[in-house]
Amino acid sequence: MGRLPNSAYPILLFCHPAHFPGESLRQLDEDGVDFMKHSSTKLCHHVIEINRLISDRINNCRELFPLWVNWQYIRELFIMPDGLTEEGTKAAAEVYYTNRGAYPYQMYINWNPVNDKLCATLKSLDYQHTSKISQIILFDDVHTATAWEILEQHTKLPVEHILIERVKENKSLVDITLTARASKEHYQNRVDSFIIVSSDSDYWGLISVLNEARFLVMVEREKCGPDMKRALVESGIFYCYIDNFYSANSESILMSALFKELYRYLDHAVQLNANEMLDEALRATRINMSPAEKRQFFEKHIKGMRLVIDGDGNVSVELKR
Repeated sequence: MGRLPNSAYPILLFCHPAHFPGESLRQLDEDGVDFMKHSSTKLCHHVIEINRLISDRINNCRELFPLWVNWQYIRELFIMPDGLTEEGTKAAAEVYYTNRGAYPYQMYINWNPVNDKLCATLKSLDYQHTSKISQIILFDDVHTATAWEILEQHTKLPVEHILIERVKENKSLVDITLTARASKEHYQNRVDSFIIVSSDSDYWGLISVLNEARFLVMVEREKCGPDMKRALVESGIFYCYIDNFYSANSESILMSALFKELYRYLDHAVQLNANEMLDEALRATRINMSPAEKRQFFEKHIKGMRLVIDGDGNVSVELKR
């Protein structure tokens, strides 16, 4: 493998030399891969270094985007606010981890995570309107925000949740699956009307194929371009903005999504059986207790155990003594 050509877009690796064979590291060095050495063990210092490198080199990527794309908008997505300080990286991390499910691919970018507008829209409609909807079919990419899962809980409408795996990591199959399923509902189940809620225009192929069906399209104002709107109007298809129905009073939806994700994390991270813990402690200390003594000890010292959270968010369990 020859040395990579000099480029304004360097390849950077943050790694511990002890975890990689020396021969491999030498080969990477010969191939033009830069290694960043940092003496700090604090994660935020590595994030600061990455932010500095991105800030210094991001403009070198400008030529990769068409001229009609607002470069400043693209650039800001990759610039962490106040990302060259510990305070800035910690603030960004707090926003990210609090709303991780709302980030594409659950990866950090500089944006304001938003609530599930579809859920808030449907919740704001009265029964006279929602009763006309027979079913919601949710085509969900594996990288979509988990907040979608609360849709049925808040709308009281039957929801069929279709999770679509990816054959290739960089290619979503949501659009083709949507088209196939809508065609089946139309021709097999005689469904004659569809409401499409989407933030892009990939559904146009479906509309052009099912020309006998009636469509209503709900889009986000900032994400639907003028060409798509013009095509809908010229085809006699009514469209409206989700934003017009969206109520800012969506705190209950936000809290439901947040608590659902918290419980998911706890179920994965915390696996503790208090009875097994006591038995293991008795075995380790070679202390013999009668069943009555064990029950008494359990009620007095273990049943009242609580979580203690320090200033950095680290959680420990404290027994009642």
